[in-house]
Amino acid sequence: MAQTTDPPLVAHLPPAAWAPPLVLGVLALAALAWVARHGAPALPWAALAVAVAAAALALLAAQRAREAQRRLGGRLERMRELVDALPLGVVQYDAEDRLVLCNRSFRELYEPLAPLLVPGSTFSQILRSAVEGGLVPEAKGREASWIDERLWQHRQGGIGSVRELPDGRWRRIVEHRMSDGGTVAYSTDVTELMQRESALEAARREADLARTRLRDAIEALPAGFEIYDADDRLVMCNAVMRRMYPRVAHLLESQPTFEALVRANYQAGGLPARQHNFEEWLARRVAGRRQPKEPQLSYLVGGRWQRIYERRTSEGGLVGVRVDVTEWVEGGAEWMRLNREVAEARAALAASGVAAPSPGAAAGLHLTADLSGCSPDKVALMRDADGLRALCLAAVAGAGLRTVGERFHRFQDAGGGVTGTVLLAESHLALHTWPEDASLTLDVFVCNRGSDHSARAQSVMNALEAAFAPRHVERHTLVRGGAA
Repeated sequence: MAQTTDPPLVAHLPPAAWAPPLVLGVLALAALAWVARHGAPALPWAALAVAVAAAALALLAAQRAREAQRRLGGRLERMRELVDALPLGVVQYDAEDRLVLCNRSFRELYEPLAPLLVPGSTFSQILRSAVEGGLVPEAKGREASWIDERLWQHRQGGIGSVRELPDGRWRRIVEHRMSDGGTVAYSTDVTELMQRESALEAARREADLARTRLRDAIEALPAGFEIYDADDRLVMCNAVMRRMYPRVAHLLESQPTFEALVRANYQAGGLPARQHNFEEWLARRVAGRRQPKEPQLSYLVGGRWQRIYERRTSEGGLVGVRVDVTEWVEGGAEWMRLNREVAEARAALAASGVAAPSPGAAAGLHLTADLSGCSPDKVALMRDADGLRALCLAAVAGAGLRTVGERFHRFQDAGGGVTGTVLLAESHLALHTWPEDASLTLDVFVCNRGSDHSARAQSVMNALEAAFAPRHVERHTLVRGGAA
């Protein structure tokens, strides 16, 4: 294999380094040639010439060295100016952890430590003085342990930290270990960033507190509460809501859509039996949620009634409140119980023969009522065929009468009124509503054959009147037929 040789050392030197020795060598050779030519008498003169040339070359070399030193000093000065101009604190320590240099920004940050910010001071001395001088707020109360932790961190190198200064400003400090074992560190002002993070954290805490307060307030409501987003998905509901719909309570946390929730409740038997037109009713219900206006009365399986209030949010979602109004709808359970007791007492007296004969005792009783001036919050019920069906069935059952069939129909005209009939073993109940006029008519007839149902008929009429709270009622009573 061919061997390679290094180029002559002189090839690596700049002309300023090898030119003087070369010139001196040439002069020396010339002097030796002159001595050889003229003999010994020329030797002192040759030596003198070489000495003078050597001195001249030495002076020239010294001048060049001073010039190089001046240029180097200028570069170092420009470097120091550049480092001082940096908008961050810079400090350098050697392999023995002694200060080499620091810039103006660093000196301004730690002005109270000015006597120590000179080459030769150790990192440990500067650190301890900073802690003793109160320049490290986070070390207060645990000075010794904090110094130990900081010294360990400094020895590791490459670990960044964020520190608060006594004036409330914040600096981010980064240390880097150099190849010679020394350390260079720089710090930047991150006060604005820390303030933003602090404000953001405060906002997060405030938002969390607001959510907690909202949830606590919602849970404290004696009514069902629900919030849906713009896609009609359930976002939040309270415990009362879960109790109102036990058959689908397990679905409420999965954020179902309103339509999916109603379908699931219907399939689980949580809605009153609808023999037909469930899809039509559901379509109307979903469409009505887009622009909710009037509260709705709804019947729950289990004999409970609720009033539903719905409003759109500014984000396109929907807030709903469901209030249990069972006692209001039924007119009071105690009142209806007393009516049944009166009816049973009259029937018992009639059977025993104690009661005096009455022309209408065994005759049919026909009650009618025209209700007008109903409160605006009753109008929604007048358009709700399912709600009216549930209301009438509940009134009939509460009075002790027996239902054998029913049919309710909502008209699709502008008013959207409802005609409904409940067939009774004792006869019938009928109603017709005019929502546009906030009025309706009621018709209750019992035939009284076999026993007197007059009190039960009156109980149904009173319950239905109470459900609509009209300002004006015109009642009519007609005794029909005769004793069997």
